[in-house]
Amino acid sequence: MVMQPSQVQDVGGLSVTGGTIGTFQVNIGTPTPTNTPTATPTNTPTATPTGSPTPTPTVSVAASTGTTSGGYSTLGAAFDAINSGTHTGSIVISINASTDEGTTPATLNSSGAGPASYTTVAIRPAADGVSIGGSPGQGFGVVQLKGADNVTVDGDNPNTSGINRNLTIIGSGFGATSGIRVANATAVTSSDNITIQNINFDGNVVGRNSNSDSSTNASPAYRSWGILVSGNGGSTNTDAPTAIPYPGTPSSVPSGTTVNNFLVNNNAFNKVGVGIEFRGNTGSMSNDVTISNNIIGNPTAGDPDQVYSFGMTIQGAAAQNIRGNTVYVESHMPHALRGIDVGFVSSNSQNVVIEDNQVLRVRNNNAATHSALGISFGSNFGDIVRNNFVAGVANDQTTGSRSSFNDDFFAASIHIARGQSHKIYNNSVHMTGVIPGSSGANMTTCFMAEGAGVDANNDLRNNIFSNQTTGGNGSSTAPYTRHASFYVATTVTNWTVNNNAYYTGSGPLSLIGKLGQTAGTGEYLMANFNPAATTPASNFRALTSSFSASGTNDIASFGTITAPPFVSSTDLHLTGGAPVDAGATISSVTVDIDGQTRPAGAAYDIGADEFIVVATPTLRPTRRQQPRQIRRRRLQRIRLLQPPLTPTATPTAEPAPPKLIAPDGFAFNNFGVSSDVDGDTPLSEPLKNLVPGRLLRVRRTFMYGRAAFGRFSRN
Repeated sequence: MVMQPSQVQDVGGLSVTGGTIGTFQVNIGTPTPTNTPTATPTNTPTATPTGSPTPTPTVSVAASTGTTSGGYSTLGAAFDAINSGTHTGSIVISINASTDEGTTPATLNSSGAGPASYTTVAIRPAADGVSIGGSPGQGFGVVQLKGADNVTVDGDNPNTSGINRNLTIIGSGFGATSGIRVANATAVTSSDNITIQNINFDGNVVGRNSNSDSSTNASPAYRSWGILVSGNGGSTNTDAPTAIPYPGTPSSVPSGTTVNNFLVNNNAFNKVGVGIEFRGNTGSMSNDVTISNNIIGNPTAGDPDQVYSFGMTIQGAAAQNIRGNTVYVESHMPHALRGIDVGFVSSNSQNVVIEDNQVLRVRNNNAATHSALGISFGSNFGDIVRNNFVAGVANDQTTGSRSSFNDDFFAASIHIARGQSHKIYNNSVHMTGVIPGSSGANMTTCFMAEGAGVDANNDLRNNIFSNQTTGGNGSSTAPYTRHASFYVATTVTNWTVNNNAYYTGSGPLSLIGKLGQTAGTGEYLMANFNPAATTPASNFRALTSSFSASGTNDIASFGTITAPPFVSSTDLHLTGGAPVDAGATISSVTVDIDGQTRPAGAAYDIGADEFIVVATPTLRPTRRQQPRQIRRRRLQRIRLLQPPLTPTATPTAEPAPPKLIAPDGFAFNNFGVSSDVDGDTPLSEPLKNLVPGRLLRVRRTFMYGRAAFGRFSRN
């Protein structure tokens, strides 16, 4: 042991103090150990075993009676359990994850078919982004309702906010297949109270907008559906529906069977031949068919994937309401393409109302000149077509060989096939673009009445018929192409035609009107149109006034070769101009395509859009005057710029009150904005709270002072 200075160390009872005095060797014995107390053992509790959590089934069923719950791997298996009577009463089927139905359609029988017993069946997703997929055999559907009543298929997930399309029905079969098929048989007398809404329908027909499908109707681009209501429901109430023939056509709903209260709402369709087909037989077959707010087709022109033949075709119902749909159809099919069709198969429909739709493209790219029809209708009596936008209707005549303006080979935006007492009110039609080719005869027209099947007492008022189409066969001798605003195949009687706005191109192929199929006769030029007279014979009014005994048709119409006052070629809202306050008062048309009250000015506006003129007082009102309501201009766009802040000594001072500076320098202090750029979201905050630089769509304004159009800036 070595001692350090001033260190005291006890070495076996010897104390040494001081520096180093030598080296000591000390033997230290082994100390007696201190007993360590024995620890009391702690009992380790035995863990209670927990079972694995029950996995959520792909499809779950909740029922009010019978077996009240169940889980299944497919929708078809859940339907089979209902058909066998396992689940009864009020039934909810939840799609928790995507299903693959395989080649066997998921088929629900009617209540009372065998042991099946239910009051309602609701099918809905319980998660976002799920699908029901299947590859059914030729002629069948992914989902089939065989005479089933009180069924709702709703693609909105109730567990998330808003109304959304959270469910997609995907078909991968080939030939005459469908997403949802309502199959009717004589053994089951009703398929009533069916609602199909908020679903994406993704069909199996891919890439058919091409020349490969230009020569035959025996193609899935012609015979496949998003939704199909037809016959072919089998022979008993429990057997499987039969296949739709392919090639071939579905049978109609059997006589004596009803499909009452049928609603198709807010769905989207693509990659099918036909978006929606209701193949009824007589008007007594259904008390109501409503097709509303659907997006049918692909908004991208020329894309290989489209809705290829018909946006919708509806036949045989006592009441048909087709409203608020947006439609695109495009293909090379060798037959007439139709955006909205009523009466193509059966004219036995009644009380058809086609309103507030936007048919924005029906394009037949077949080079041999086949038809493209925007809205085509032909019930026996009393169809109403009002407040619609129709644009982008065109065909092709690259290899056309037509020798006359045959009724089967046209591009027509609004087309009457047959019937009488139809009412065509306040529609906006705009045809543009270049027709390819220069071979044979071709006619493009905003309005067309086809042949002897069109009878008396039809009424056309307050429509904008604009045909700015160019191209086609420009020969000076027949056969050739003409682009008209108005066409009738033959003279008609007891028609009312008035308060319409006719817009044509300025080229030699453009006409205001055409009578008959023969080229070179019955052609009326805009230059000869005089609404104040019925003479000479070349005046278009000489033709239309012969349609009525009073001889007053088109006395309040006007025509011009200037461009129509639309926002764009696909947005047919007005920007002002001659159609404003130039319409007739029509008591049955109380609102415009956007639901805004008519008239907003001194008189009805012509066309589907009710434009609002901004009043301009000559004097600036004093402060004591009340603010006058200045009527809004639709779709006026205003960009709010960052206002400079006024520096002040008081740190709590606010920026200068915002003002909108009109093009003439006048400042508006009070300016209310009621919707954002999408036109859907109300804005309640005042102008000062709006984000600078935000682009707004003005719906309604309340101002002091006068108003002006143009680009506004912020002070």
